[in-house]
Amino acid sequence: MKTVILLRGVSGSGKSALADILTTKVGWVSVCADDYFTDENGVYNFNASWLDDAHRECKHKFMVALFDSTVEGIVVANTNTKEADFSFYETNAKFADAVFISLVVENRHGNKDVHGVPENVREMQAKNIVRSLSLI
Repeated sequence: MKTVILLRGVSGSGKSALADILTTKVGWVSVCADDYFTDENGVYNFNASWLDDAHRECKHKFMVALFDSTVEGIVVANTNTKEADFSFYETNAKFADAVFISLVVENRHGNKDVHGVPENVREMQAKNIVRSLSLI
């Protein structure tokens, strides 16, 4: 049975690092809107006007992987701070009878984020995650 792991966390929490571990060590597929902004040399070139396109491409890659019989697991590594951000992934994973797991990645290592996201934005991300937690 296919597994979908949705990673949630503020910018700099380690979502991409965890996704890299799962894709490298376990062989799963990772989808992330940040990939849209990363060029062939690995340089991150964020442009807010491209965000809709980045998320549209991420969702497309997710759907392709979800229905690819050779893919055992998918890791979605976006901030996913609000239910509206991740409901697409949850709904489609459940529709495809995949196991769906949501993990919140904490920033206990003190990373400040490699993309230069302002502190006030990271604070809002954290508040949105706390508001949307479903622990029971």
